[in-house]
Amino acid sequence: MPDHRDLHVTFPKVEAPSKIKRKAEGQKEMVDLRPMNGGFPIFDQGHLGSCTANALAAAFHFTLHKMEVENNKDFADFTPSRLFIYYNERLVEGSVNQDAGAMIRDGIKTMSKVGVCPESVWKYDDGPTFFKQEPNQQAYDIAQKCRVMGYARVAQDLSQMKMCIKSGYPFVFGFAVLSSFQTAEVARTGKMVMPQATDQQLGGHAVCAVGYDDFQQCFIVRNSWGEGQPDSNS
Repeated sequence: MPDHRDLHVTFPKVEAPSKIKRKAEGQKEMVDLRPMNGGFPIFDQGHLGSCTANALAAAFHFTLHKMEVENNKDFADFTPSRLFIYYNERLVEGSVNQDAGAMIRDGIKTMSKVGVCPESVWKYDDGPTFFKQEPNQQAYDIAQKCRVMGYARVAQDLSQMKMCIKSGYPFVFGFAVLSSFQTAEVARTGKMVMPQATDQQLGGHAVCAVGYDDFQQCFIVRNSWGEGQPDSNS
């Protein structure tokens, strides 16, 4: 949901960076940031409602790799701790003892103020109790050195969302999970259909947009349901 405190960003028209995958014919183009992510595996949130933490961790990793390419730095071994993010965003919301999910805004705020440690320091465990545990002091000490230095809301405008990606930045967004999303066809193809008149809302989900394809009229989205999903799971 919009908030008057949000910082907004406007992207000018740009040419896609050379490191990303691109195809163009006339006014149509396909831009795909996935080659920029260093080949790190698709996250699997498992049994936890930690989709916002998974999506934000994916966006953070993409940005690290962008910095690595542009500044000749090595962040290859840094996988953001999703459970560290999930705990701290629920701490803001007062729900650390519940697998209640969390808001994207609270997640990015904690990544800015508290930071994020690597998963090698605070592992991901989707069991029924570990997510309730407060991360140790080492995790917080390291996280302070790995903070998000800036974030902003991308306008809900097709051209701006495309320019964000074309500038080399993924964006995280949430959507209502409708009954038409939970079908065998969507599971097989990975392609989310437009809402149907008979749809019922089943919940919500957060993902990370990493590309767009004018030829298929879609965005390419990185989900957090593991490697076994179709290609559109990214």
